[in-house]
Amino acid sequence: MSNQLATTLRRKEVFLRQETLLLRNARNFYNLGFIPKNLSSSQMSAVNECIHISGSLEDVKKAVSKFINRQVEKLEKQKECSGKSASWLIEPIGAGGKESLGATLLDWINEGKYLDDSPAIAGDDRLSALRRFWSNVYGLYRYRKVFKEEDMPLREELLS
Repeated sequence: MSNQLATTLRRKEVFLRQETLLLRNARNFYNLGFIPKNLSSSQMSAVNECIHISGSLEDVKKAVSKFINRQVEKLEKQKECSGKSASWLIEPIGAGGKESLGATLLDWINEGKYLDDSPAIAGDDRLSALRRFWSNVYGLYRYRKVFKEEDMPLREELLS
């Protein structure tokens, strides 16, 4: 009985550490520029749908990539006319991003950066972690959308 309890407690500890990691990484990812000023609710919702409806991590990668690539094509045409980058073509803020928000999103999903590239988590667990990560990102986005550019008050010491 005590072995079962110890195993359960270890699993719970690992889960809580992973949740802290996913929340911290979601906040860092969000701060790269995945904010209401740069992306519309429908764009964020479409990514959310791709992530939560797909049956496997590979399906998520394909669905998000297809969506982003279609969006980027349209945005490139708009950029030719206006000379301005918009939404998925906007350069991320600070370090940790690629050349655009769209490329950054694809990189984080494809390379597993939401888990700090942890190979210990595999298969369906990676998909589950991605869904939890994106739910955190999307929650931060929706909070800021509702409260008009005010960031969610997250205590730094809990995420460090």
